Amino acid sequence: MIKYIIFDFDDTLSNFQKCKDNSKVIITPYLRENGVNIDEYWEEYEAQFEVLFSRYVNHELGVHEYRIMRFLHHGITKEQAELFNEIYLETVHKPLLFDDVIPVLKELKSRGYKLYILSNGPESQRNKIISCEASNYFDSIFISAELDCGKPSKEVYEKVLSSINAKPEECIMIGDSYENDCAAAERAGIYAVQVNRNNKKIKNYKNQIDSLYQIFEYLDKGENAAGYIETKNI
Repeated sequence: MIKYIIFDFDDTLSNFQKCKDNSKVIITPYLRENGVNIDEYWEEYEAQFEVLFSRYVNHELGVHEYRIMRFLHHGITKEQAELFNEIYLETVHKPLLFDDVIPVLKELKSRGYKLYILSNGPESQRNKIISCEASNYFDSIFISAELDCGKPSKEVYEKVLSSINAKPEECIMIGDSYENDCAAAERAGIYAVQVNRNNKKIKNYKNQIDSLYQIFEYLDKGENAAGYIETKNI
């Protein structure tokens, strides 16, 4: 029986990609002033983003080092990269929750589930999460930097299970990343569901949803959650 629900945060509960896109809109005029090819610059940025972040999670890079390196290409100086990073952090640290988040969390709490967040990121990730209107629904927030390990390691899930005193079979992990949130959780014996908001289906992976409302199908064996919530006016 599921008692504990663990959520990823970025691109699961919060529209992190939209926040990144907003920061790009502000940074792009600076790139034009320097004669940088805009499309090529942001393609390279995206290509480096996850690679550098993984190196940070694996303790190969410091947090500031990895942040600056994302912007250091196409002739951008370190000083300019520092400015871009300030703009980026100011933008992404104002999370934009998806529309289904508050209604679903509210309903889950009313049913007695214990709710948690497990997110890769530096210590500042906690402040970002706490600043959003959904933060009061969570019993605990776990950040990789504070646990000294991160997703997709099996260890980080075992640390969360130990902290909340839960058995793997009592938990469900919900996140947008197949590798970090689903495959990794399953290696720790935790049932997992992928939130696929961009309709990029993982071939042969059955547990995929495109809205948080659909998690009730896994918890209640097919209950029409969206209709159920609407009738309760929450």
